[in-house]
Amino acid sequence: MATEDSDLGGEDDVPAVTDAEPPALAAPEITDVGARPRTRAKLIALAAGRGGTGRSLLAANFAVYLAQSGKKVVALDADPAGGPLHQLLGANRPARGFGDLLRGKATGLSELITDTPVAGVGLIAGDGSAFGAARPRMTAKVTLAAIAALDVDYLVLDLGSPDSTLTLDLWLAADIPILVTTPDPASIEATYRFAKSAFVRRLRTTRGLDRLIPNAGGPAPGALDLYRAIGATGHAERLARGART
Repeated sequence: MATEDSDLGGEDDVPAVTDAEPPALAAPEITDVGARPRTRAKLIALAAGRGGTGRSLLAANFAVYLAQSGKKVVALDADPAGGPLHQLLGANRPARGFGDLLRGKATGLSELITDTPVAGVGLIAGDGSAFGAARPRMTAKVTLAAIAALDVDYLVLDLGSPDSTLTLDLWLAADIPILVTTPDPASIEATYRFAKSAFVRRLRTTRGLDRLIPNAGGPAPGALDLYRAIGATGHAERLARGART
């Protein structure tokens, strides 16, 4: 993780953001004609601005609690360096893991699931490659499509380094995105930087939101102008008529 600056309001402390729009999870799969669509797995994504916050421990406890509640759960270690999620669930590191999907060596996540000593909890381990190895460049679209194909109730995602756009996109696409921090100043600053980076990522990749930034050479847009800018023209016109009456 890059060295953190003390200035929380600067622009240099935001990781580089591309213009690729973060995708949404795929629609539910229908296996048989006339059958009810299979419910998509709910995605719980835990992230942190820096290491040592207990993120992996919290992810493991989420998985165990949901399994004890009768849910079918898979815990996924998405840390490129390979986190301790398998150890926290009492399992050895499998020979294959999330890195195989990112490198195109697996066709889906289901073939990477291994059993754990915890009943009802499957595990997709993190990348076990050597430190210093080149990181795979996989888009969130492929990962989210693989997640949508899983036949589980919940996928608990233990995200890795916050300097990756893949981490930001998976966190933004989650049904329940969670940021984990500790009360020390370094963790609080790193959490702020992650939240700011995620906000900028969403702002720059959502159609219409770029128009919310006012022209520096002219007056700031009014509330109704901002509402129209995000594509809510019909609602904005009704509000305008209501204001006039």
